[in-house]
Amino acid sequence: MRPTGCNRGRSLHECHPATWARQMSPSLPRRITISPDVRCQHVEGKGVLLNLGTERYHSRNDAGTRTWDALSADSAVERFVTEMPIVYDVAEHHLRGDVQTLLGALASASLVAVET
Repeated sequence: MRPTGCNRGRSLHECHPATWARQMSPSLPRRITISPDVRCQHVEGKGVLLNLGTERYHSRNDAGTRTWDALSADSAVERFVTEMPIVYDVAEHHLRGDVQTLLGALASASLVAVET
C-alpha cells in the first residue's frame, strides 16, 4: 500500500518504500530521559534494570539491553532508529515498531520519561 498521493507530483524519495514505512510507522518520541532512580546491570547478556523508587526489577533481552545502552548514551530516538538498521541488519520500519513498544514498556514502568 502506498501513501496517498504517490506518483502524483511527488518526488521519488517520497514514494520510496522506506519513506512509506516511516509514514505508516508509529510516532516515536524525540528523546528519552532515564529516571535518576534507575540502575542498570548487565548479567549474562541481559540487562537488569532496578527502579530504586519502586524497588522493582525489570529484565531486558539482548536487543532490549543494546537499545537501552545506546539510548542511555544518546537519548535522540530518531537518530538511533535511523542508524541502527545499518548496525543490526534490520528493516527500519520493524525497528521503529519494536522501539515504540520498548519505550512504552519502559515509560509504563517509570524507567524513562519520553519527550514528544
